[in-house]
Amino acid sequence: MWLTYVAGQAIAAAQGAPVSIAVVGDLMLNGLAPKPHVFRSLRMDIGMPDVTFGNLETLPTSAGRPTTAKSARDVAAKRQYVLRASPGWVPVLAAAGFDVLSLANNHAMDYGAEGLLDTVSAVQRAGMRPVGAGSSSTEASRPVVVDASGVRVAFLAFLAFRGEGALAACGPASPTRAGVNVLHGGASGVTERVRAVLRTAISDARRMANIVLVSYHWGLERHRTPTEYQVALARATIDAGADGVIGHHPHVLQPYAIYRGKPILYSLGNFTAPNHAGPLGDTMVFEMRYRGGTWTSLRITPARIRGGFPIKLIGTDAQAELARMGAATRDLRRRIGRGE
Repeated sequence: MWLTYVAGQAIAAAQGAPVSIAVVGDLMLNGLAPKPHVFRSLRMDIGMPDVTFGNLETLPTSAGRPTTAKSARDVAAKRQYVLRASPGWVPVLAAAGFDVLSLANNHAMDYGAEGLLDTVSAVQRAGMRPVGAGSSSTEASRPVVVDASGVRVAFLAFLAFRGEGALAACGPASPTRAGVNVLHGGASGVTERVRAVLRTAISDARRMANIVLVSYHWGLERHRTPTEYQVALARATIDAGADGVIGHHPHVLQPYAIYRGKPILYSLGNFTAPNHAGPLGDTMVFEMRYRGGTWTSLRITPARIRGGFPIKLIGTDAQAELARMGAATRDLRRRIGRGE
């Protein structure tokens, strides 16, 4: 049985067959050797969700050359990182049950278009669905739709750093160039242009799906509290019609929120990582259950990264982490308001 934290009361009572969607944090695979059953114990603990989503932060490819968009000086000073992982990780992730992997992150173009497209192809051949990057801006911005017991779930993924300079180094896709799906908010943050992009993208996805989830790569690394920009963008996304927001990039857990009855997961932290000291090793599986047109519950399984991989917490360790997450979430609610 899970040791779980239910987010307050069940969000709503509903009829019909339930659908479960599990989301996890950054898959930092650089420096980690592929192991066929590395996720087995955690999967046995949490069961088999209908859909599992994560952020593929390090591309498993041997193709391409290191990007020149990240300067050698910045890389040497560890202000920037150029990362990739063994291609052997692709079948391991597929066997672990991942269905959709976001590539809308600041490492997707670390080995150029060749490395990105090699990864896209490998992920697809393994039966998984990449989202948020591709051979053109049309492909990178296209929603991925998966069927779960007759309920269609659409995922959109954006790289949503606030500064255009930071975005430029990450390889934005164009109509004729491979790259990642960038949300151009700039220093002004959530502009009317951003809101219009969200309304169009979410509306298009809604025509294909019952549930629309939007994933963002955003925020500040190692900050355990979401920025004002994250809060504003998340709420704008729900206002534009999304059913939930999934956040990555800070590499540490941030609190979640419920806004207008929809979940906002500001940062899921790392899920695998070679460097997992302190808060970098705190992780979780966040499961959202949907039935009859609405969310019915949100459940957390806390875990700790050990030796690079997540191990479920039990007993007092689990209870302490759930209490910490609950306190952080209540504190965020006091500061920004419930929004319901």
